[in-house]
Amino acid sequence: AWFALQIDPAYGRYLASLNGDLDSRLSDARAAVQQDPALRLYPLHVAYLLGVQADSTTAISAYQAALVLEPTWDVGWMNLGALYLRQGDPDAAYAALTEAQRINPLTLAPLNRAMVAEQYALLPRSPIISIYTLALANAYGGVVPAQFPAFWEATALRRAALELYLADADPQVAVMALPGLRPGGEFAAVLYGGRGAIFSLLPILEPPTAP
Repeated sequence: AWFALQIDPAYGRYLASLNGDLDSRLSDARAAVQQDPALRLYPLHVAYLLGVQADSTTAISAYQAALVLEPTWDVGWMNLGALYLRQGDPDAAYAALTEAQRINPLTLAPLNRAMVAEQYALLPRSPIISIYTLALANAYGGVVPAQFPAFWEATALRRAALELYLADADPQVAVMALPGLRPGGEFAAVLYGGRGAIFSLLPILEPPTAP
């Protein structure tokens, strides 16, 4: 019974942190961490809320601490990459996205990694094309939500990746994965002069949920 009394208040504060204004949500999330510091869900949620709050420096520290607790949290690595990019550090962003891709390549990590590498000339031509091709392979089934012609025709590297992908892809899969799909998420707008909201770059971000 004593143990339940220790857990329930923390979980109640976590639940409260899922709704309301951002300051209140952060306060509740931090209280949950204080009341039950052993549960890793709570610091992950604090990191998420700090990123939403657009406090890049504090959010980066929170994500770094959270990733010590959960080093295989691929979404956390992707969001850390977005935060680094927002702070003007594309090399650190690329490194974080590389780790996210290493953990789970069947996500948006390859697409965002290729985009950062291309925009900031972090890699030679061939590796960037290879990463874009992997992103195209992830398109089928909706893993990459933005396989629309204008995006893949926008640069020479993307056109090369598209040609390489189509040369080897099953025609039925390619037809289903590529033509006419609407842009999904907002990552292109961010990297090419849009609003610049961090989670537009990486539209996979969701707050951690209780098991």
